[in-house]
Amino acid sequence: MNQQLLKTIITTENLDQLASLVKDYLSLGWVVYKDISDCSIELSFPKVGEANLQFYPSGLMKTYCKVKRDGAKHGIFISFYESGHRHKEKCFNNGLQHGNFSVWNESGSLIQKGEYKNGQEDGLWIDYFFNGKKRYEGLWKSGDKNGLFQWWYANDILKQKGKFNLGNKTGKWASWYNTGEKKELEEIGKLSTEYDVVCIEDIAYFGMDFRSNYSVPGKPPFQPTVARYTDNYFIIISSSKVFSYAGQRVGFTVISPELSKKRYPYLKKYTNTEILGHAFVHGGIYPSTAGVPQSTQHGLAAILESVCVGTYNFLEKMHLYKDKSKKAKKIFLSNGFDLVYNDDLGNEISDGFYFTIRWKNLSGNKLLHNMLLFGLAGIPLSITGSSQEGIRICVSLLKEGQFCELKKRVSDLANYLL
Repeated sequence: MNQQLLKTIITTENLDQLASLVKDYLSLGWVVYKDISDCSIELSFPKVGEANLQFYPSGLMKTYCKVKRDGAKHGIFISFYESGHRHKEKCFNNGLQHGNFSVWNESGSLIQKGEYKNGQEDGLWIDYFFNGKKRYEGLWKSGDKNGLFQWWYANDILKQKGKFNLGNKTGKWASWYNTGEKKELEEIGKLSTEYDVVCIEDIAYFGMDFRSNYSVPGKPPFQPTVARYTDNYFIIISSSKVFSYAGQRVGFTVISPELSKKRYPYLKKYTNTEILGHAFVHGGIYPSTAGVPQSTQHGLAAILESVCVGTYNFLEKMHLYKDKSKKAKKIFLSNGFDLVYNDDLGNEISDGFYFTIRWKNLSGNKLLHNMLLFGLAGIPLSITGSSQEGIRICVSLLKEGQFCELKKRVSDLANYLL
Protein backbone atom coordinates (compact mmCIF):
# COMPACT_ATOMS: atom_id res chain seq x y z
CA MET A 1 0.00 0.00 0.00
CA ASN A 2 1.32 3.44 -0.87
CA GLN A 3 1.95 5.25 2.39
CA GLN A 4 3.26 8.51 0.90
CA LEU A 5 2.09 11.75 2.46
CA LEU A 6 -0.38 13.86 0.45
CA LYS A 7 -0.76 17.53 1.33
CA THR A 8 -3.12 20.35 0.35
CA ILE A 9 -3.69 23.94 1.45
CA ILE A 10 -7.20 25.29 2.08
CA THR A 11 -7.70 29.05 2.02
CA THR A 12 -11.12 30.67 2.55
CA GLU A 13 -12.56 34.16 2.92
CA ASN A 14 -13.72 33.66 6.51
CA LEU A 15 -13.10 31.48 9.53
CA ASP A 16 -16.55 29.87 9.58
CA GLN A 17 -16.16 28.64 6.00
CA LEU A 18 -12.72 27.27 6.82
CA ALA A 19 -14.01 25.47 9.90
CA SER A 20 -16.79 23.83 7.87
CA LEU A 21 -14.41 22.60 5.17
CA VAL A 22 -11.82 21.33 7.65
CA LYS A 23 -14.52 19.42 9.52
CA ASP A 24 -15.45 17.62 6.27
CA TYR A 25 -11.82 16.80 5.50
CA LEU A 26 -11.05 15.51 9.01
CA SER A 27 -14.06 13.17 8.83
CA LEU A 28 -12.44 11.57 5.75
CA GLY A 29 -9.08 10.89 7.37
CA TRP A 30 -7.20 14.10 6.71
CA VAL A 31 -5.13 15.58 9.55
CA VAL A 32 -3.99 19.12 10.27
CA TYR A 33 -0.40 19.56 9.12
CA LYS A 34 0.17 23.27 9.68
CA ASP A 35 -1.88 26.38 10.54
CA ILE A 36 -0.84 29.03 8.02
CA SER A 37 -3.21 31.88 9.03
CA ASP A 38 -6.72 32.44 10.45
CA CYS A 39 -8.28 31.58 7.09
CA SER A 40 -5.68 29.19 5.69
CA ILE A 41 -4.55 25.76 6.79
CA GLU A 42 -2.40 22.96 5.41
CA LEU A 43 -3.78 19.41 5.69
CA SER A 44 -2.21 16.04 5.00
CA PHE A 45 -3.68 12.69 4.01
CA PRO A 46 -1.38 9.99 5.43
CA LYS A 47 -2.69 6.87 3.72
CA VAL A 48 -3.18 7.59 0.05
CA GLY A 49 -3.55 3.90 -0.83
CA GLU A 50 -6.85 3.62 1.04
CA ALA A 51 -8.66 6.12 -1.21
CA ASN A 52 -8.55 7.72 -4.63
CA LEU A 53 -8.64 11.52 -4.55
CA GLN A 54 -9.01 14.14 -7.28
CA PHE A 55 -8.41 17.87 -6.82
CA TYR A 56 -9.37 21.20 -8.33
CA PRO A 57 -6.53 23.56 -9.36
CA SER A 58 -7.28 25.50 -6.17
CA GLY A 59 -6.15 22.51 -4.09
CA LEU A 60 -9.64 21.63 -2.84
CA MET A 61 -10.84 18.06 -3.23
CA LYS A 62 -13.00 17.26 -6.24
CA THR A 63 -13.70 13.59 -5.37
CA TYR A 64 -12.91 11.18 -2.56
CA CYS A 65 -13.48 7.46 -2.97
CA LYS A 66 -12.53 4.56 -0.70
CA VAL A 67 -10.91 1.68 -2.60
CA LYS A 68 -9.73 -1.88 -2.03
CA ARG A 69 -6.20 -3.10 -2.63
CA ASP A 70 -7.12 -4.03 -6.20
CA GLY A 71 -8.41 -0.49 -6.87
CA ALA A 72 -12.12 -1.42 -6.83
CA LYS A 73 -14.40 1.21 -5.30
CA HIS A 74 -15.46 -0.05 -1.89
CA GLY A 75 -17.00 2.24 0.70
CA ILE A 76 -17.93 5.88 0.65
CA PHE A 77 -17.65 8.13 -2.42
CA ILE A 78 -17.99 11.90 -2.12
CA SER A 79 -17.76 14.58 -4.78
CA PHE A 80 -17.44 18.30 -4.07
CA TYR A 81 -18.19 21.54 -5.85
CA GLU A 82 -15.22 23.83 -6.39
CA SER A 83 -16.61 25.96 -3.57
CA GLY A 84 -15.96 23.03 -1.23
CA HIS A 85 -19.63 22.17 -0.69
CA ARG A 86 -20.67 18.55 -1.09
CA HIS A 87 -22.19 17.58 -4.42
CA LYS A 88 -22.81 13.81 -4.19
CA GLU A 89 -22.40 11.17 -1.53
CA LYS A 90 -22.83 7.46 -2.21
CA CYS A 91 -21.43 4.04 -1.30
CA PHE A 92 -19.85 1.19 -3.25
CA ASN A 93 -19.51 -2.51 -2.57
CA ASN A 94 -16.86 -4.31 -4.61
CA GLY A 95 -17.15 -1.78 -7.43
CA LEU A 96 -20.97 -1.63 -7.50
CA GLN A 97 -23.02 1.22 -6.09
CA HIS A 98 -24.81 -0.05 -3.01
CA GLY A 99 -26.80 1.68 -0.27
CA ASN A 100 -28.12 5.20 0.21
CA PHE A 101 -27.01 8.18 -1.86
CA SER A 102 -27.68 11.92 -1.75
CA VAL A 103 -27.19 14.83 -4.16
CA TRP A 104 -27.06 18.54 -3.23
CA ASN A 105 -27.05 21.71 -5.29
CA GLU A 106 -24.24 24.23 -4.86
CA SER A 107 -26.19 26.21 -2.27
CA GLY A 108 -26.35 23.10 -0.07
CA SER A 109 -30.01 22.14 -0.62
CA LEU A 110 -30.83 18.45 -1.06
CA ILE A 111 -32.10 17.77 -4.60
CA GLN A 112 -32.12 13.95 -4.75
CA LYS A 113 -31.83 10.93 -2.52
CA GLY A 114 -32.37 7.22 -3.03
CA GLU A 115 -30.95 3.72 -2.73
CA TYR A 116 -28.98 1.24 -4.81
CA LYS A 117 -28.58 -2.48 -4.33
CA ASN A 118 -25.72 -4.22 -6.12
CA GLY A 119 -25.55 -1.53 -8.79
CA GLN A 120 -29.30 -1.25 -9.43
CA GLU A 121 -31.92 1.21 -8.29
CA ASP A 122 -33.72 -0.31 -5.32
CA GLY A 123 -35.94 1.31 -2.70
CA LEU A 124 -37.41 4.78 -2.33
CA TRP A 125 -36.16 7.61 -4.56
CA ILE A 126 -37.05 11.28 -4.06
CA ASP A 127 -36.17 14.36 -6.15
CA TYR A 128 -36.64 17.90 -4.85
CA PHE A 129 -37.23 21.30 -6.42
CA PHE A 130 -34.96 24.26 -5.59
CA ASN A 131 -37.54 25.36 -2.99
CA GLY A 132 -37.32 22.10 -1.06
CA LYS A 133 -40.68 20.75 -2.29
CA LYS A 134 -40.83 17.23 -3.68
CA ARG A 135 -40.58 16.93 -7.46
CA TYR A 136 -40.83 13.16 -7.69
CA GLU A 137 -41.10 10.15 -5.41
CA GLY A 138 -41.14 6.50 -6.39
CA LEU A 139 -40.22 2.95 -5.47
CA TRP A 140 -37.67 0.88 -7.36
CA LYS A 141 -36.85 -2.82 -7.28
CA SER A 142 -33.82 -4.42 -8.94
CA GLY A 143 -33.49 -1.57 -11.45
CA ASP A 144 -37.19 -1.36 -12.35
CA LYS A 145 -39.86 1.07 -11.24
CA ASN A 146 -42.04 -1.00 -8.94
CA GLY A 147 -44.81 0.50 -6.85
CA LEU A 148 -46.35 3.94 -6.43
CA PHE A 149 -44.81 6.89 -8.32
CA GLN A 150 -45.82 10.51 -7.86
CA TRP A 151 -44.74 13.79 -9.48
CA TRP A 152 -45.45 17.32 -8.29
CA TYR A 153 -45.34 20.85 -9.63
CA ALA A 154 -43.06 23.37 -7.89
CA ASN A 155 -46.14 24.86 -6.16
CA ASP A 156 -46.63 21.51 -4.34
CA ILE A 157 -49.69 20.48 -6.39
CA LEU A 158 -49.72 16.86 -7.51
CA LYS A 159 -48.90 16.49 -11.22
CA GLN A 160 -49.18 12.74 -11.91
CA LYS A 161 -49.67 9.56 -9.93
CA GLY A 162 -49.73 5.86 -10.74
CA LYS A 163 -48.18 2.47 -10.09
CA PHE A 164 -45.57 0.37 -11.85
CA ASN A 165 -45.12 -3.39 -11.75
CA LEU A 166 -41.53 -4.33 -12.62
CA GLY A 167 -41.15 -1.37 -15.00
CA ASN A 168 -44.62 -1.49 -16.58
CA LYS A 169 -47.46 0.89 -15.81
CA THR A 170 -50.37 -0.81 -14.09
CA GLY A 171 -53.79 0.14 -12.77
CA LYS A 172 -55.38 3.57 -13.02
CA TRP A 173 -53.17 6.62 -13.53
CA ALA A 174 -54.17 10.22 -12.96
CA SER A 175 -52.72 13.57 -14.03
CA TRP A 176 -53.39 17.11 -12.86
CA TYR A 177 -52.72 20.65 -14.04
CA ASN A 178 -50.80 23.00 -11.76
CA THR A 179 -54.15 24.36 -10.59
CA GLY A 180 -55.04 20.95 -9.15
CA GLU A 181 -57.53 20.09 -11.88
CA LYS A 182 -57.44 16.53 -13.19
CA LYS A 183 -56.35 16.08 -16.79
CA GLU A 184 -58.92 13.32 -17.34
CA LEU A 185 -61.49 16.06 -17.90
CA GLU A 186 -59.46 17.32 -20.86
CA GLU A 187 -59.53 13.88 -22.48
CA ILE A 188 -63.29 13.64 -21.96
CA GLY A 189 -63.68 17.10 -23.48
CA LYS A 190 -61.61 16.19 -26.54
CA LEU A 191 -63.66 13.02 -27.13
CA SER A 192 -66.89 14.97 -26.68
CA THR A 193 -65.87 17.45 -29.35
CA GLU A 194 -64.43 14.84 -31.72
CA TYR A 195 -67.57 12.65 -31.70
CA ASP A 196 -70.10 15.44 -31.05
CA VAL A 197 -71.26 13.87 -27.80
CA VAL A 198 -72.95 16.05 -25.19
CA CYS A 199 -71.46 15.95 -21.67
CA ILE A 200 -73.97 16.30 -18.84
CA GLU A 201 -71.91 17.21 -15.77
CA ASP A 202 -73.53 17.14 -12.32
CA ILE A 203 -71.72 19.53 -9.97
CA ALA A 204 -74.27 19.31 -7.19
CA TYR A 205 -71.53 19.77 -4.58
CA PHE A 206 -69.88 22.74 -6.27
CA GLY A 207 -66.54 23.62 -4.65
CA MET A 208 -67.04 21.19 -1.79
CA ASP A 209 -63.86 19.22 -2.26
CA PHE A 210 -62.38 20.77 0.85
CA ARG A 211 -58.89 19.57 -0.01
CA SER A 212 -58.69 22.71 -2.19
CA ASN A 213 -60.07 26.20 -1.63
CA TYR A 214 -62.42 27.04 -4.50
CA SER A 215 -64.12 29.93 -2.69
CA VAL A 216 -62.09 32.90 -4.01
CA PRO A 217 -63.68 34.26 -7.21
CA GLY A 218 -61.34 34.78 -10.14
CA LYS A 219 -58.35 33.12 -8.48
CA PRO A 220 -57.06 29.55 -8.79
CA PRO A 221 -57.66 26.81 -7.99
CA PHE A 222 -60.94 26.67 -9.93
CA GLN A 223 -63.70 24.11 -9.77
CA PRO A 224 -62.69 21.25 -12.10
CA THR A 225 -65.12 20.96 -15.00
CA VAL A 226 -65.23 19.52 -18.50
CA ALA A 227 -66.52 22.92 -19.67
CA ARG A 228 -62.91 24.12 -19.92
CA TYR A 229 -62.21 21.64 -22.73
CA THR A 230 -65.36 21.41 -24.87
CA ASP A 231 -68.39 23.43 -25.93
CA ASN A 232 -70.59 20.34 -25.73
CA TYR A 233 -71.66 20.59 -22.12
CA PHE A 234 -74.57 20.91 -19.74
CA ILE A 235 -73.61 21.72 -16.13
CA ILE A 236 -76.23 20.99 -13.48
CA ILE A 237 -75.88 22.73 -10.11
CA SER A 238 -78.12 22.33 -7.06
CA SER A 239 -78.44 25.55 -5.08
CA SER A 240 -79.93 23.75 -2.10
CA LYS A 241 -76.61 21.89 -1.69
CA VAL A 242 -74.16 24.58 -2.82
CA PHE A 243 -75.72 27.56 -1.05
CA SER A 244 -77.92 25.77 1.52
CA TYR A 245 -80.70 27.86 0.00
CA ALA A 246 -83.45 28.05 2.59
CA GLY A 247 -86.38 28.58 0.25
CA GLN A 248 -87.89 26.42 -2.46
CA ARG A 249 -85.52 23.73 -3.73
CA VAL A 250 -84.07 25.05 -6.95
CA GLY A 251 -81.29 24.08 -9.29
CA PHE A 252 -79.98 25.58 -12.49
CA THR A 253 -78.38 24.34 -15.67
CA VAL A 254 -75.56 26.02 -17.57
CA ILE A 255 -75.42 25.32 -21.31
CA SER A 256 -72.58 26.54 -23.49
CA PRO A 257 -73.76 29.19 -26.00
CA GLU A 258 -72.33 27.13 -28.85
CA LEU A 259 -74.19 23.98 -27.83
CA SER A 260 -77.42 25.88 -27.26
CA LYS A 261 -77.41 27.01 -30.92
CA LYS A 262 -76.58 23.63 -32.43
CA ARG A 263 -79.14 21.94 -34.63
CA TYR A 264 -79.98 18.24 -34.45
CA PRO A 265 -82.73 17.19 -36.91
CA TYR A 266 -83.66 14.18 -34.77
CA LEU A 267 -84.92 16.50 -32.00
CA LYS A 268 -87.76 17.80 -34.16
CA LYS A 269 -89.51 14.44 -33.93
CA TYR A 270 -90.05 15.00 -30.19
CA THR A 271 -89.84 18.75 -29.53
CA ASN A 272 -90.87 20.47 -32.77
CA THR A 273 -87.46 22.17 -33.06
CA GLU A 274 -83.99 21.23 -34.22
CA ILE A 275 -82.23 23.74 -31.95
CA LEU A 276 -80.92 22.05 -28.83
CA GLY A 277 -81.31 25.07 -26.54
CA HIS A 278 -84.96 25.53 -27.52
CA ALA A 279 -85.63 21.83 -27.18
CA PHE A 280 -84.14 21.78 -23.70
CA VAL A 281 -86.13 24.75 -22.42
CA HIS A 282 -89.48 24.20 -24.15
CA GLY A 283 -89.43 20.45 -24.56
CA GLY A 284 -87.64 19.52 -21.35
CA ILE A 285 -87.70 22.02 -18.50
CA TYR A 286 -91.04 23.69 -19.14
CA PRO A 287 -93.29 20.59 -19.36
CA SER A 288 -91.45 18.55 -16.71
CA THR A 289 -91.14 21.04 -13.83
CA ALA A 290 -93.51 23.23 -11.85
CA GLY A 291 -91.28 26.24 -12.37
CA VAL A 292 -89.77 28.49 -9.74
CA PRO A 293 -91.45 31.64 -8.32
CA GLN A 294 -89.87 35.00 -9.04
CA SER A 295 -88.91 35.60 -5.41
CA THR A 296 -86.84 32.40 -5.40
CA GLN A 297 -85.19 33.33 -8.67
CA HIS A 298 -84.29 36.79 -7.39
CA GLY A 299 -82.92 35.32 -4.16
CA LEU A 300 -80.71 32.85 -6.03
CA ALA A 301 -79.54 35.56 -8.45
CA ALA A 302 -78.55 37.77 -5.50
CA ILE A 303 -76.54 34.94 -3.95
CA LEU A 304 -74.76 34.25 -7.25
CA GLU A 305 -73.85 37.93 -7.62
CA SER A 306 -72.51 38.13 -4.05
CA VAL A 307 -70.41 35.00 -4.55
CA CYS A 308 -68.96 36.26 -7.84
CA VAL A 309 -67.95 39.68 -6.48
CA GLY A 310 -66.47 38.10 -3.36
CA THR A 311 -68.78 39.57 -0.70
CA TYR A 312 -70.20 36.16 0.26
CA ASN A 313 -68.00 33.10 0.82
CA PHE A 314 -70.54 30.34 0.36
CA LEU A 315 -68.07 27.59 1.31
CA GLU A 316 -67.42 28.88 4.83
CA LYS A 317 -70.74 27.56 6.06
CA MET A 318 -70.26 24.33 4.16
CA HIS A 319 -67.29 23.38 6.37
CA LEU A 320 -69.71 22.22 9.05
CA TYR A 321 -70.55 19.25 6.80
CA LYS A 322 -66.86 18.39 6.57
CA ASP A 323 -66.56 18.49 10.35
CA LYS A 324 -69.69 16.40 10.87
CA SER A 325 -68.52 13.85 8.33
CA LYS A 326 -65.17 13.46 10.11
CA LYS A 327 -66.86 12.89 13.47
CA ALA A 328 -69.41 10.41 12.13
CA LYS A 329 -66.82 8.53 10.11
CA LYS A 330 -64.60 8.18 13.17
CA ILE A 331 -67.50 6.63 15.11
CA PHE A 332 -68.12 3.98 12.45
CA LEU A 333 -64.44 3.16 11.92
CA SER A 334 -63.76 2.85 15.67
CA ASN A 335 -66.54 0.25 15.87
CA GLY A 336 -65.12 -2.09 13.23
CA PHE A 337 -66.71 -0.72 10.05
CA ASP A 338 -64.60 -0.10 6.95
CA LEU A 339 -64.79 2.58 4.28
CA VAL A 340 -65.87 1.32 0.87
CA TYR A 341 -64.33 4.23 -1.01
CA ASN A 342 -61.29 5.23 1.03
CA ASP A 343 -58.82 6.26 -1.66
CA ASP A 344 -58.84 8.82 -4.46
CA LEU A 345 -55.97 7.57 -6.64
CA GLY A 346 -53.68 7.58 -3.62
CA ASN A 347 -55.14 10.70 -2.02
CA GLU A 348 -57.34 10.69 1.04
CA ILE A 349 -61.04 11.05 0.24
CA SER A 350 -62.42 14.52 0.91
CA ASP A 351 -64.91 14.85 3.78
CA GLY A 352 -68.27 16.37 2.90
CA PHE A 353 -71.94 15.47 2.80
CA TYR A 354 -71.50 11.71 2.94
CA PHE A 355 -69.15 8.75 3.15
CA THR A 356 -69.48 5.03 2.46
CA ILE A 357 -69.20 2.16 4.96
CA ARG A 358 -69.39 -1.63 4.97
CA TRP A 359 -69.32 -4.46 7.46
CA LYS A 360 -67.10 -7.41 6.58
CA ASN A 361 -68.80 -9.54 3.88
CA LEU A 362 -72.35 -8.37 4.62
CA SER A 363 -74.33 -7.13 1.62
CA GLY A 364 -75.46 -3.53 1.57
CA ASN A 365 -79.13 -4.48 1.72
CA LYS A 366 -78.58 -6.80 4.69
CA LEU A 367 -76.50 -4.18 6.47
CA LEU A 368 -79.24 -1.58 5.97
CA HIS A 369 -81.79 -4.02 7.41
CA ASN A 370 -79.70 -4.39 10.56
CA MET A 371 -79.05 -0.65 10.78
CA LEU A 372 -82.79 0.03 10.76
CA LEU A 373 -83.19 -2.24 13.79
CA PHE A 374 -81.05 0.25 15.72
CA GLY A 375 -82.60 3.41 14.34
CA LEU A 376 -79.89 4.09 11.75
CA ALA A 377 -80.47 4.75 8.06
CA GLY A 378 -78.46 5.05 4.86
CA ILE A 379 -78.56 4.34 1.13
CA PRO A 380 -77.44 0.93 -0.20
CA LEU A 381 -74.73 1.36 -2.81
CA SER A 382 -76.52 -1.20 -4.98
CA ILE A 383 -79.14 1.40 -5.94
CA THR A 384 -76.55 4.06 -6.82
CA GLY A 385 -74.99 2.10 -9.68
CA SER A 386 -72.00 1.00 -7.64
CA SER A 387 -70.63 -2.53 -7.96
CA GLN A 388 -69.50 -2.40 -4.32
CA GLU A 389 -71.45 -3.62 -1.31
CA GLY A 390 -72.04 -1.08 1.42
CA ILE A 391 -74.02 1.91 2.64
CA ARG A 392 -73.81 5.62 1.91
CA ILE A 393 -74.07 7.62 5.13
CA CYS A 394 -75.32 11.20 4.74
CA VAL A 395 -74.56 13.71 7.50
CA SER A 396 -76.48 16.74 6.22
CA LEU A 397 -79.34 16.34 8.75
CA LEU A 398 -77.18 15.13 11.62
CA LYS A 399 -77.22 17.66 14.47
CA GLU A 400 -74.28 18.41 16.75
CA GLY A 401 -76.16 17.18 19.82
CA GLN A 402 -76.84 13.77 18.24
CA PHE A 403 -73.28 12.43 18.06
CA CYS A 404 -73.42 10.81 21.51
CA GLU A 405 -76.57 8.95 20.52
CA LEU A 406 -75.03 8.02 17.16
CA LYS A 407 -71.99 6.61 18.95
CA LYS A 408 -74.21 4.48 21.21
CA ARG A 409 -76.34 3.14 18.36
CA VAL A 410 -73.36 2.32 16.13
CA SER A 411 -71.68 0.54 19.06
CA ASP A 412 -74.85 -1.46 19.75
CA LEU A 413 -75.12 -2.35 16.05
CA ALA A 414 -71.49 -3.50 15.90
CA ASN A 415 -71.93 -5.70 18.98
CA TYR A 416 -75.07 -7.17 17.42
CA LEU A 417 -73.26 -7.93 14.15
CA LEU A 418 -70.43 -9.62 16.02
